Amino acid sequence: MRRQLVVTGVRCTAIIAALPASGRAQAPRVERVTEIGCEDCGDARQLASTWDVAVNEAGDVLAVDRDAPTLRLFDKTGRVVWGRGRPGAGPGEYRFPMRGTFGPNGTVQVVDMRLRRLTRLAQDGSVAQSLTIPFFVAGVAAQGRQGNLVFLTDDFKRTGALHRWASTAETPVQVLSFPTPPPGEATLSASVAVAPNGDIAFMPSADTYEIRRLSPTGQSIASVVRSIARPRRSAEEIAAMKQRLNMVGATAKATQEQKQSGGSKSLLSDEDRFEFKPHASVDALRYDDAGRLWVRTTRGTDKTTVFDVFAPAGTFLGEVTLPIKADAYSLAGSYLATASERADGIPVVLLWSVR
Repeated sequence: MRRQLVVTGVRCTAIIAALPASGRAQAPRVERVTEIGCEDCGDARQLASTWDVAVNEAGDVLAVDRDAPTLRLFDKTGRVVWGRGRPGAGPGEYRFPMRGTFGPNGTVQVVDMRLRRLTRLAQDGSVAQSLTIPFFVAGVAAQGRQGNLVFLTDDFKRTGALHRWASTAETPVQVLSFPTPPPGEATLSASVAVAPNGDIAFMPSADTYEIRRLSPTGQSIASVVRSIARPRRSAEEIAAMKQRLNMVGATAKATQEQKQSGGSKSLLSDEDRFEFKPHASVDALRYDDAGRLWVRTTRGTDKTTVFDVFAPAGTFLGEVTLPIKADAYSLAGSYLATASERADGIPVVLLWSVR
């Protein structure tokens, strides 16, 4: 018997842990609105594995998937608007579309890490422009309705940089360069976000809970810091991690160690490499339209995701815990979109309201 999941409108309130102090701003509240996904319905709702997800202020959701159509646009009820793209290297094709974002007037931008290509799409999803990305992309952030992009880059020679790329420009402009940690000390976190006013936040290392911030002109402003211990992996998580490393073989294991150490053989102790998690996940940072900074932490489980939320001035507002493991997320207007899997392994995209 064929099973199928259809779009639903069931509302449930996420688990919230906010600061209890009376009269102080608290973390936002989140309610589930729509679920998109199906097991074998044969249309754009049948997701394979979602690389990225984006949402705009109208609640439209863009899912960036591994299978064709690579790009799938849904409205806030879960109705399919269009599906475009397929794996490949030609126009409108993608190898590793690590980031999909909404641009101005309903346009879409797609950053392909492997092709080093920025593709700009018209409202109907057709290709409007393809541009070469002149650096290695570690992370990408989008500035809300403006569609301006900020790239976090790594030259693998102990130098990172931030580049701003306006939605109407054909080339990016460097904002800042900074030294990356020496080999074996920490890893570039690949997390960057840009606020509605143009402020930039990035995490040089997820091993330390410090988020550096810059003004739109590139001037340093107060960092966001939390004095909390790094979360520990469970015995099961450590065993699974070691098993994965043993299974990939000597060559892949060496590559993994290089990534962990910033390009050379890892000098991290087994305790640091296995027992402790980084503070934040890869691609952890997002700003919402209210200027609040969200951080997807590693303090969740295989069934929950814990976000830290900070006010525009950097004050910690509290935690938001979703009852799902979010593999990707996006914020715009009063909406949050997440990519995850159901308990039976079916990939889904969830739309949430934020207030």
